[in-house]
Amino acid sequence: MEPRYHVRREDLDKLHRAAWWGKVPRKDLIVMLRDTDVNKMDKQKRTALHLASANGNSEVVKLLLDRQCQLNVLDNKNRTALTEAVQCQEDECALMLLEHGTDPNIPDEYGNTTLHYAIYNEDKLMAKVLLLHGAAIESKNKHDLTPLLLGVHEQKQQVVKFLIKKKANLNAFDRYGRTALILAVCCGSASLVSLLLEQNIDVSSQDLSGQTAREYAVSSHHNVICQLFSDYKEKRILKISSENSNPDNAVIDEITPKRIRDWPNTYTYTKALGEMVVQQESRSLTIAIIRPSIVGATWHKPFPGWVDNLNGPSRLIIAARSRRHAWAWPPAAPAG
Repeated sequence: MEPRYHVRREDLDKLHRAAWWGKVPRKDLIVMLRDTDVNKMDKQKRTALHLASANGNSEVVKLLLDRQCQLNVLDNKNRTALTEAVQCQEDECALMLLEHGTDPNIPDEYGNTTLHYAIYNEDKLMAKVLLLHGAAIESKNKHDLTPLLLGVHEQKQQVVKFLIKKKANLNAFDRYGRTALILAVCCGSASLVSLLLEQNIDVSSQDLSGQTAREYAVSSHHNVICQLFSDYKEKRILKISSENSNPDNAVIDEITPKRIRDWPNTYTYTKALGEMVVQQESRSLTIAIIRPSIVGATWHKPFPGWVDNLNGPSRLIIAARSRRHAWAWPPAAPAG
């Protein structure tokens, strides 16, 4: 991304000076436009429309549009007048160009489109206008950055939030395989990480070096961000458990150490897997048999009548639909 136009007066002819400075009386400018090729280029291949748009001279832009000047002419950096207007935050000129049909999706020499520049400038209103006029929300520049990825990379939180609401792809990745979440971690932005974790995002995605977002947080000692990942994992486990939905392997890997703390316990792990199978198949089973032990249940109660023997003798539990039978072994001794 670059700053505003650098223009030297001596490089401009009469028309281009008038377009840039905008200080020529209207009647004189009309005469000038009548006697001159309105699409004439300067040494940088810029037309009068480029210069007027970049400097916010909306009256000159209107006159040029009325003369039906060419809209999508490219300067020496492959930029249209619309690109310059958006880059220089001249929103009035940009809107006029859009309403006359200028293409918002022409990439410049860096692959950036008008939407990239609006996001870089954190100009949410212009981004909204561009999308309404057909700007591609998933366009990529030469670094394979979509507008969303660029916004995350530059830590432009407000426009990132805007693009999320507009359904930008949260799992897009750049030339290095980095997703928005990985970029947010690499930038050390806890607020962006928190925002992204609130969305339906793939936290296990790896970049080309095989690293996940959480692994970058750990290796960079971003303690606040590491805590965000821990909190996210816990909320995800609780949500899945409360919904009684079918867990995937990743969730089983997460839930086991959460329930049995930090030390390994193969028995508890296999018990969790057994409970998962019962939970998944409970609706189709006429009968289910399970032998609880002194180890507490690690998963959601899989069927009506589930009990867990936390202490005392082993029991055989048979649950059929909503009825349950239990036998203790060894049998209790007869009284007195």
